[in-house]
Amino acid sequence: MRLVLFLLWLLHWLPLPILAALGRGLGRLLWHVAGSRRRIALRNLALCFPAWTEDQRQALAREHFQWLGRSLLERGLLWYASPARLRRLMHIEGPASFADTHDGPVMWLVPHFMGLDVAGAAVQLFVARPGCSIYQAQSNKVFDAALRRARLRYGNAGSSRATRPPSR
Repeated sequence: MRLVLFLLWLLHWLPLPILAALGRGLGRLLWHVAGSRRRIALRNLALCFPAWTEDQRQALAREHFQWLGRSLLERGLLWYASPARLRRLMHIEGPASFADTHDGPVMWLVPHFMGLDVAGAAVQLFVARPGCSIYQAQSNKVFDAALRRARLRYGNAGSSRATRPPSR
């Protein structure tokens, strides 16, 4: 895992178009080697889009894997790039200052997709108010520490799902 984190750190220095191309290549590789994930994606697409042809579902799944590969490599940017570089790379649509212009608490609901970490970083970089996010502890201690450090690096607080009181 330390080697993977080192590679992410190393890759974060690359220009975004090169990193994106490498990520799409990683996604194409994952399509071929991650057989169980590929089958799950295709099954889910078959359930969601029964009228689509197999070729249409395959094309969408392949594209998804390319976005997944790109997302994985771009974690290095989110985790290691300077806030100034991230601000230059990110584009926010809509009123990002919404939280800063309202007195009460503001809750940002972000879907748990590939862009989750990008959205979290963007909120922290473009909103002046402190924030808090909830995370799931990872089984790999090295990865868990890196993920937690990356998500908390802009000064927001983190709350592990494991710290919630037991449900009755």
